Amino acid sequence: MITGTIKEELLFLQKQNEELTEAINRKVTSPKSISSVPLSISSVELSNASNVDNTKRITTAIEKRFNRIIKTRLGSRVMLPTFGSKLADLIDTHISSEFKLKFRHYLADAFFREDGEPWDRELIPDSIKVEKITDSELFVKMIMRDGKVFEYEG
Repeated sequence: MITGTIKEELLFLQKQNEELTEAINRKVTSPKSISSVPLSISSVELSNASNVDNTKRITTAIEKRFNRIIKTRLGSRVMLPTFGSKLADLIDTHISSEFKLKFRHYLADAFFREDGEPWDRELIPDSIKVEKITDSELFVKMIMRDGKVFEYEG
């Protein structure tokens, strides 16, 4: 049997997840802004290329743009204060369900301007899946609208 506080937390997290999913879907078509989630990204791979030799990896232009968006701290660019992500805010945060929701939210939000337009037309998120999460590791898969798949761990 689920206790009252656990049940309330589950309902809260479920509602947050639904709101996040709606916000991601709205983000591409409406100018409303979403904001919130944290982590250090160590590597990004474009994984839909079948003939890629991962032992000698050359970073493509789209991977560089992807990295630039997620690794730039929000507010750090004087001329573009809304460019970047809040992922760095999540460093040293306890990994929980709330962390996962915030992470997905901050990651999705980083790819859009305040007016809802994407920073990069080739980088429009379609889905963000937290594949594996432990106390010290996070594996995430992000699928873009055009089918490109980015995998990263931190």
